[in-house]
Amino acid sequence: MKKLTALILSGIMILSLCACDRIIGERGSSGGLLSISNSGTSQSGLQPDTEPDSLTLAQLRENSRTDISVTPGVYVGVSMPARNDEFWQSLAQGYSRFGELSGANVQIQTVGNGDEAAQRSVTDVLCDEGASVVMLSPLSDNTLASSVDYALSMGVAVFNVAEALCPDTEYYVGPNASDSGRLAAQWVSSRLADQGQVAILTGMNTQYAYRERALGFEEWIPENGSSLELVDEQNANGDRQTAREIASGWLGEYPGLRAIFCGSDNMAIGAAMAVREAGSDILV
Repeated sequence: MKKLTALILSGIMILSLCACDRIIGERGSSGGLLSISNSGTSQSGLQPDTEPDSLTLAQLRENSRTDISVTPGVYVGVSMPARNDEFWQSLAQGYSRFGELSGANVQIQTVGNGDEAAQRSVTDVLCDEGASVVMLSPLSDNTLASSVDYALSMGVAVFNVAEALCPDTEYYVGPNASDSGRLAAQWVSSRLADQGQVAILTGMNTQYAYRERALGFEEWIPENGSSLELVDEQNANGDRQTAREIASGWLGEYPGLRAIFCGSDNMAIGAAMAVREAGSDILV
C-alpha cells in the first residue's frame, strides 16, 4: 500500500499542485521518492513551512522522471472546500486531469464554507465507498480529525493537502505559506523603494496557511530592517465583499497607504475592486 500510495501521490501532485511549493515527508528519511510521516499537526509539532525533510515540487519532478504507474480504477477520494477562487479551482481541475491521464477513479466532494459537519460526513462516505486514498483539504485545522482516524482504521491512506492541517496524516502537501508572505513583502518593498504604509488582509485564523502568510509578511519587515510601516491587519475571512469593504475603509483612513497584502485570491479581488472604485493606484 505504501508504494502504491506514493505513486498515486506523486502523480496527482505533479499534475495538480502547480501552485504549491512543498511536500512534507518523514523526519530523518534516508531517501526514496516520498516516505510515510506520522508527525501529526501543529498541536503535536508539525510545522509544514519549516519541516527539515520536505521536498519542493521541483525536487519531486526531478525524482519522478520515469513513468508513474497507477493501478487502473484505483479509487482516489478528494474532500475539499467549494470555493470560487483560482487556487481551489485549479486544484480540482488537476485532480480530474490526473484521473483522465492515469485511469484512476477520482471522486471529488466539495463542501461550503463553514460546514465542517458536512465535510466530515462526505469524507467518511468516501472511505465507506472503498477509497484506497483520500486527499483532504479541511475547512479549518482539525476539522477532519475524526475522519482521519476513521480512514486510518480502515487502512485508507490519508494525505493532507493545502491550507489547513489534519492530525495524524501521513503526508502534508501544500504551499510554503511563510515564504509566500516574505516574498510578497520583499516584492512590495522593491516596488515602493522600501517606503510607505502597508496593510494586511488575512483569512480565517483557524487555517494554518492564512496565519503563516500574514506572519511571514509581518516578520520580513523587521528582519530586513525595512522602512515599510504596517498600519493595520484585519480578518476578511477569505471573503471578497468583506475584503472590499475593509480596503475601502483603509483608503479613507490611511491616505498614505501604498500597498495591501491579501492572503487569498478572493480577498485580493475584493481589495482591488475597492482600489479601482477609489481611483487609487496602490499595490494589491
